Amino acid sequence: MRPDGSRGEPSGHGTSIQMDSTPVVPFPRPAAGAAWRYALVRDVSRRSALTVLAIALITGMAGQIARAAGLLVMSALFAAGAERADRAAQSLLAGRRVADAMTAPVISIPAALSLTEVEQQFLTRLPYRVFPVMRGDQVVGILRRSDVPRQPPSERDRLTAQAVMLRLHPYLIARPTDVLEDALNRLRNRAGCLVVIDAGRLQGLLTPSARDGDRASP
Repeated sequence: MRPDGSRGEPSGHGTSIQMDSTPVVPFPRPAAGAAWRYALVRDVSRRSALTVLAIALITGMAGQIARAAGLLVMSALFAAGAERADRAAQSLLAGRRVADAMTAPVISIPAALSLTEVEQQFLTRLPYRVFPVMRGDQVVGILRRSDVPRQPPSERDRLTAQAVMLRLHPYLIARPTDVLEDALNRLRNRAGCLVVIDAGRLQGLLTPSARDGDRASP
């Protein structure tokens, strides 16, 4: 047991799988995934409504009245769909915080681990799409599963997790007390997740669905 309460599993190379020990808060996390999808539908529908409306106005100015009328109806349908999706998301997210929906505990990867070791110790054993990368007790980035096979096999012994990870930036970070709706709106980033950190310590991951390794996850 480490001082921060995390545990490690010994590996064949003297490294350990680091797991945060924060308990999972009893919240139906698939609802968080549904809320994120509703929010995505809302945003896409709103943009579609505005785009079709603009086309309708241009078409009307060109004298194609019947076509413009049809486009206006389509724009109204998109707008109505956005409103319904927004209400559904609001009902699922009302009063929720990031701590209510984050995935915890999570498995992290040591920054100095080579990509060959990452493949052997993590990718072949675990289905997860992303892993926090740790230097000591600090999160320094996110390693996406898809980034490892992109590297030439001849370079994977030399390259480390830190060399190919997405470096941790404020837009990739959430706090357990953050409003869940605001955090979910930030999930459309390069990592496809947010790292949940409190007082400098890794607490969990916020992903579009309850189980990050699920094939159905975005």
